[in-house]
Amino acid sequence: MQLGIDLGRGADNAREVIREGLWVFLTDSTAYHSYRVVQDPRIINGALPATELTRPWLRLHDAAIRQCTELRGQRDAESACVHALLSAAASVSSSREADAQTNFNTLAAVASLGLGIPALVLALYGADRLLPLDTLQRQFAFLPVAAGLVFATVLAMRRSPTGKHRRVWLAGAMAALLSLLGLLIVAGLIAPGS
Repeated sequence: MQLGIDLGRGADNAREVIREGLWVFLTDSTAYHSYRVVQDPRIINGALPATELTRPWLRLHDAAIRQCTELRGQRDAESACVHALLSAAASVSSSREADAQTNFNTLAAVASLGLGIPALVLALYGADRLLPLDTLQRQFAFLPVAAGLVFATVLAMRRSPTGKHRRVWLAGAMAALLSLLGLLIVAGLIAPGS
């Protein structure tokens, strides 16, 4: 951003130098007005067009004005390129932010699904009918809870982002599945009987 400001200021300074004719009017008003007629023949000021015979230093003055004109053109072009580069960088940043938000939304949806299905099953059957997990019938009744967690994990794995973060996503999904299943099984085994 600062580079764009500097380029704009440089172009403005060059534009002012060209417009003011390197402030020659302060020291030699006749040469200034004669040179303006050379620059733009449409100017009506009564001065004869300047030549190198009029003032020996006028060729150097003309070269300086031409350099400033070129400098202004280059600074304007560079300023446009810097602004385009900043716009592109902002677009990339917005795209990455949108991808991160999408990944978070997917993770939140999968987590709510993984926790919601077991809660629904426990609310439907009642925790006292499933716990403790000391009989084979109760362990089979616990399968919908485990199936909900497995389904959510598979969904998370299928929606995992591509690239270098995929392994982290997959490892996190497996760790969440194993820890939740382990927690539910251990809690089911140590739950007091009815």
